[in-house]
Amino acid sequence: MPGELGSNKSQKERNENDYNEYSNSIKYGNLFVFSADEKRFRKHFVILTKKKLNYILDTNDDQDEEEEESDDETSYGTIGNKENNYSAKRTSPKSELHYGEPWFHGKLKGGRSEAEKILMKHLDLGDGTFLVRESETHPGDYTLSFLFDNKVHHSRIKLDCLANGIKTFRLNNLISFNTLYELIDYYQTKPLKSDKFQELFLRNFAPHENIHENKPWFYKHLSKEEAEDILKRLQHNGAFLVRYSEQQDSQFSISFRAENIIKHCRIKKEGRLYMIGNEEFESLTELIEFYEKHPLYKKTKLLFPATQENVRI
Repeated sequence: MPGELGSNKSQKERNENDYNEYSNSIKYGNLFVFSADEKRFRKHFVILTKKKLNYILDTNDDQDEEEEESDDETSYGTIGNKENNYSAKRTSPKSELHYGEPWFHGKLKGGRSEAEKILMKHLDLGDGTFLVRESETHPGDYTLSFLFDNKVHHSRIKLDCLANGIKTFRLNNLISFNTLYELIDYYQTKPLKSDKFQELFLRNFAPHENIHENKPWFYKHLSKEEAEDILKRLQHNGAFLVRYSEQQDSQFSISFRAENIIKHCRIKKEGRLYMIGNEEFESLTELIEFYEKHPLYKKTKLLFPATQENVRI
């Protein structure tokens, strides 16, 4: 029978035990379970072992509407009480714990040199500022890039696959971890040591570049009413723009024309990921590029950016 994980047990406590439910797990990650009572999917973290299925509800799985007075604005593909009209055909998102963390930069374009550029921009954050990326030279492994003494250093994180199918991650031969998330969490409270320094804690993550802010379809300061005024000047279905949510500064909304009506779709940001419904993207630019090729609403794709130039009267 499924068992619910102890909610009072912190991640750090689980790391200190070293061999906990993760050690015997067959699979773990996020799972969206449909709630018949609420008529929507709820996000759970699950750990599957040979004996049982452990799960815990993600209490941050908030699917409220962006603006209460609006029945056409959504973050999870529902319009008021109507059925899901937002559609996409995309492969399932990766479920590893580290995947949505803000310190994870994935397959960083430019690799080592780009990591150094990002970290050098944040020298003010001091020693221990870091990011994790997929390794260029060792496929399947990862690289920890971090600042020390105003220089960027790189350490390989090795991924080992054991005979029973369990993965382990390690920076050295002394200690290994069942997830990349656990490894980084450990070295935020326990020091890294080398010949170059006595001890160094991973303190601050290097933030991702907000490349969407340079896109012509992005408006940094725009209300919902102003967005509608802009889109009224463009009579093409598929005209769109992206703006910050008026309710939450860290969230975003796409305002677009579909079926000759102006609609608003909320983009939810979790960690480093941008989400519409269950679709996850590593950047806001990647999200827009995807829905330029695939329908966002029924048959409507994002085709015509509402730029400053083409809405000028």
